Amino acid sequence: MPLDFGCRPVVTEEPDGTLSVGVFVTEGQAESLRNEGYEVSIREMRAENEPRPEVGEGDRFQGGRIPLEGLGVKVHDEEEPGA
Repeated sequence: MPLDFGCRPVVTEEPDGTLSVGVFVTEGQAESLRNEGYEVSIREMRAENEPRPEVGEGDRFQGGRIPLEGLGVKVHDEEEPGA
């Protein structure tokens, strides 16, 4: 099952030595993970179609005037020549 770990997955070591990682999942995915033996703690519930607050609006790169930084994947527009 593909999971959404966000832009930068963070693995945290808990005081008892176990590891945890935050993921965005539906209720069904959370239940599937439980059925596979994973411990699942819900920290925040949202409607599946509700936008995530960390998704900004506008052009944060100001039309290419601000360089990109970090890891990413180049996405080609199918209508763009040479894509």
